[in-house]
Amino acid sequence: MIGWGLGRQILLAVLILATPWDWMIFDTAHHHLGAIANNGASLVFGPLADPAYPDYVGFVFACIFAETGLVVIIFFTALMSVQ
Repeated sequence: MIGWGLGRQILLAVLILATPWDWMIFDTAHHHLGAIANNGASLVFGPLADPAYPDYVGFVFACIFAETGLVVIIFFTALMSVQ
C-alpha cells in the first residue's frame, strides 16, 4: 500500500516536471484555486486581505500571510481530504 502511494506520487512528479502540457494544467489549476481562495479571504477579512492595504499598525505583513497564505493552505487541505 505504501509502495503504491509512493509510486503514484513519483509518477505524478515525473509528469509535472517532464511534460510541458501537464505543467500548464497544474499551473492553471493553481491560479484558479488561488483566485477562489483569495476571494474567500477578501470575503472574510475584508480590506486586510489586500496586499496593498496600508501599513498603519506595523504588522500588516503577518496579517497578509495569515489571511492569504493560510487560507490557501486550509482550502487545499480541505479539497484534498474530500474523497
